[in-house]
Amino acid sequence: MNRSVKRIIALTALWLVAAAAFAQAPIGVCLNNVAQTISNGVIAPIPFATVALCTLGSTASNCVANKVNIYTSNALSTATPTNPFTTDAGGNYFFCAAVGHYGVLISSSYGNYFVPDFALVDDWSKGGTMTGALTDAAGFIGPLSGNASTASASNYSPTQCGSGLYSQGDTTSWAANCAQVNWSQLGSVPSFYYQNVQEAGSGLTQQPILNFDGTVVATNSTGKTSVGLPAVGTSGMYSNPTSITTDANGRVTNVSSASTQTNCLTTSCVGGSTYSSGTTYTNTSSHAVLEEVTMSYETYSTQGCEYELIAIVNGLTVGQNGVHNDCGGAATDTFKVPAGATFSATVTHVSGGSSSFSITSWAELN
Repeated sequence: MNRSVKRIIALTALWLVAAAAFAQAPIGVCLNNVAQTISNGVIAPIPFATVALCTLGSTASNCVANKVNIYTSNALSTATPTNPFTTDAGGNYFFCAAVGHYGVLISSSYGNYFVPDFALVDDWSKGGTMTGALTDAAGFIGPLSGNASTASASNYSPTQCGSGLYSQGDTTSWAANCAQVNWSQLGSVPSFYYQNVQEAGSGLTQQPILNFDGTVVATNSTGKTSVGLPAVGTSGMYSNPTSITTDANGRVTNVSSASTQTNCLTTSCVGGSTYSSGTTYTNTSSHAVLEEVTMSYETYSTQGCEYELIAIVNGLTVGQNGVHNDCGGAATDTFKVPAGATFSATVTHVSGGSSSFSITSWAELN
């Protein structure tokens, strides 16, 4: 066989192999996929979702109206009776269609996901079946690898929590969901101390509790605690008290105050009668009394005129121990008489002037 005949036979054999391969290549592409969604960062299948394949240029609202024929194999010999169709309980679905660009709509309780330009293509090495190729920027359908188109939705700085707050997670707009920490959420409650306290200018060590003992009274009202002295005894000013009672802290709890009799010359006093000059009386009360005796006499301009008022208690001269007036007109002597003691007040003419003198007032503070 000559060389030319051999070349023709070789070329003919190569053409027959290529033609056979071309004749066996499928005319359609099948998609074997799973409808999926992302919920809280977790990929989950969409059971019983509705899938529709429509012509390129369709929208989500008219995709079903613009549906195309789908088939059971890539030979495109047997048409599937239903388009749209439903995924199974695991979200799985399968269909075949001619090579080309389409729109895909998947509807479920999670919402509607529409891919406006999806290409059914294959390198024919997989027998005309595509897997894991369907994604959508608005949602997610099918397996993912690498960067998802949905990741761009969080490509911005979200609102941060303010001072004293912490994030409990993200809102649907990716902003922080903030809350304040409660004491119940902490492992232990810190110790709180009152402000610095001093005693006589010297600081005391801070303690968790500030205590007021029974010598003062502390009462709570809205927004404050008031501290004061308790009401003990009767408030007021006491003149010539006959007895004073105090508690262990030195606070006055009871006072017995003397009463004033204006003039014992006309009113019976503790001595048992009215008083007069030179008479001795006994304090019959259970407490001391204060006597205030005033004498008056004629006024002379000459020197050496002298009268004397002498008070005696239990035989002893007390008070001012006599009053010498040089005829000045009046003088007063004040003295204290214990309970049961004897007392008297006497006016005498010492020299000069006349004998015109008398006790004009005798007040007793009882």
